[in-house]
Formats: sequence, C-alpha cells, structure tokens
Amino acid sequence: LNAMVNCIRSADNYIYIETQFFISQFGTWGEKQVGSDHHTGAPQKVPAVDSSKIGNENNGIKNIVLDELAARIGKHIVAALPFHVYIVIPTHPEGPITDEAVWKQHWMALVSIKHGSNSLINRIKKSLIARKRDPQEWVQYLTILNMRNYGATVQYARDPKTFDEDFSHEIGRFVVTEQIYIHSKLMIVDDAVAIVG
Repeated sequence: LNAMVNCIRSADNYIYIETQFFISQFGTWGEKQVGSDHHTGAPQKVPAVDSSKIGNENNGIKNIVLDELAARIGKHIVAALPFHVYIVIPTHPEGPITDEAVWKQHWMALVSIKHGSNSLINRIKKSLIARKRDPQEWVQYLTILNMRNYGATVQYARDPKTFDEDFSHEIGRFVVTEQIYIHSKLMIVDDAVAIVG
C-alpha cells in the first residue's frame, strides 16, 4: 500500500491499475428514515451506509487508494494538465452474483467508483466544479474497464435416439461471451514503475 501511495503521489501522466477488488473509502450512500421531526412531522433521514462504519468489523474501510487517486487527479485539474487513470476490474466478483459475499463485493466496488458521496467519480466531479468546469468532463481523467472474451458456438442436429451430433447438419450459430476474470494486482505509473502482485 505504501508503494502504491508513493507512486500515485508522484504520477505525472497516467496510472494504470488492474485489481480484483476496488473497494475504498466512499463516504456515504443512500439514506434511511429514522423517524420524523416532532415539530414539523418531516421525515428525519440518515445515511444508509457510511464507509467509516462498515468493513473491518464495522471499524471503517481503511483503504486510501481512492483518496490518493482523487487527490492526484485534482492536482492535475487545478494545474490544467492532462492526466488519466485507467482501472480494470472484473465485471463482477467470482462466484454466483446471488451469493451474499459476492454481491457485497460487487456493491462496494460500485459505490467506491461511482455511487458513494465521495466515490472516485464524484470527487473528480467536485474538483471540476471547483474550477468552474463541466462535471461531465470527469471522463477525461478516468476510465473504468472490464474484459470479456467472445466466441461462437455451432449447434448441430442430433439423432433423436442416440443423441449423437450430425456434423453435416448445422442448425444454428450462437455468440457466447464471458468475463475475463481480473485476478491480478497491478499498477503501472508513467511507464516508469510497475507494482505487480
């Protein structure tokens, strides 16, 4: 983590990250009603999820990579210098998406990148707004990717009794796709440093 933070802080042109999990401090997400105001009757709401109170046995998410990336991008926005971060993550964590642990990892990556109040995208937008720029220009600084492979499969007629395929009688071709699961922990900075895990 210290090596990654030092590399992020010294990056001049770009940062490329491949990681199995991108879970970092994201601020808050959503809200829930906890009652109503005694005087006005208006609903009282609090954040539904606070990244300082979940993970690590409810002691908060301690990963500061998002903070460092947002700060570095923010410095380049202030200096009006080109800079780009590329993050490659799996489409979804390994395992059935209906599994609670898989769903939680997937959700935490989404709020870290986009939906949290201090998500990476929202922090870039805030930096742009502070410089009186269009917040939709965040795409000039960040690209989120996942990888898929594609192929085709051919279905052949089958003998109704033996179920043997008749390779002389094609009945359909179908495109198939699946994610290429990112398992690496890789960071490349400015074509100068690589951290490989």
